[in-house]
Amino acid sequence: MSEINIALFGIFSLFSALVGVPGNLIALVHFVQDKKKISSFLYRCISASDMLACLLMIPKIATSFDPEHTGLFKNNYFCEIWNFLWKTSYKFSLFAVLMLSAVRSFYLLSPFSPRRSTLVKVITLSYLLILALEEILLKVFLKFVSHYDPKFGHCLWLLHLPDRADMTTMIHPFSDKFKVLVTFYWGVQVVLPMILTIISCLVTLVHMVVTNRNQETDQGNTRSKATGTILAVSLACITFNLPHSIIRILDTVSILSEYKFNWYTSLSPNTISFLYSFLDAPVFALSAAVNPIIYMWRMKDLRVGLGSGTRWIGRKVSRSCRCRSDAEEPYFRMGERKRTSASKTKSSKV
Repeated sequence: MSEINIALFGIFSLFSALVGVPGNLIALVHFVQDKKKISSFLYRCISASDMLACLLMIPKIATSFDPEHTGLFKNNYFCEIWNFLWKTSYKFSLFAVLMLSAVRSFYLLSPFSPRRSTLVKVITLSYLLILALEEILLKVFLKFVSHYDPKFGHCLWLLHLPDRADMTTMIHPFSDKFKVLVTFYWGVQVVLPMILTIISCLVTLVHMVVTNRNQETDQGNTRSKATGTILAVSLACITFNLPHSIIRILDTVSILSEYKFNWYTSLSPNTISFLYSFLDAPVFALSAAVNPIIYMWRMKDLRVGLGSGTRWIGRKVSRSCRCRSDAEEPYFRMGERKRTSASKTKSSKV
């Protein structure tokens, strides 16, 4: 991997940690205050998973600049936990964005339908449970273990085999079991949410263009702003995650065709390594760090709350500094008196 790619990975990891963690934390605190709207619940899910994804980039900063320096990833237990949390967090974030966009599109097309908030919450949390159980089942039944890969700069799932770490001895790459596993693991959890998000964004965009002229009331403008925010979050998710989904589609087609179709034959090994490593953790974390910037840009309440919180912290800091200076003032005056009396004594002696 070239030095330019290593520096690019490191910058993206550093940006995700410095911007994504505090930004998503502020957004999560803001969305927790509104417990009635289903959109706030989905925003909480997105902010929580994005904050976790950005937190997981902190140990990857050192490995991004120096892939040979494993850091915390040399610990097997840390590698297992990191891999489990990473795969669960970014997949759940994709699904939460899909639910946010799909729910908005549904209510735009059916504005008088009843609000089924409980159903949306059950579906969203059930999917999170499925993701967690899936990673556990892969660990238990297929004997997956986490292994640090210098090309990616983080841990990956591999089969624990005595002779080699691949899937050919337990699951044949041309078998139906392997095809189903790959289709479910890549197609259903990564590609399908991306396709459905694109469809819902197109529906929302067409609806906004058609009905924007008729919405002249304050309520219509507020609803249009909320829809625009959801559309911006969905488009950012598509922009950052669509290249990874395209590669997963090509890989799935290659596996289903028993490698008769190889999309990467005309690419160099360095290019293939860059695509797989760059379109994995760095791009996902960058997408998670961009979301709070969209919240700040689109949501006035969040900006007002952030300004109030900043002023409150400033008042607390200034008050503590003032109290400290008031407490030290008597000792300062006492020192002044001593120095004044000493100078007077010296002058009288002279």
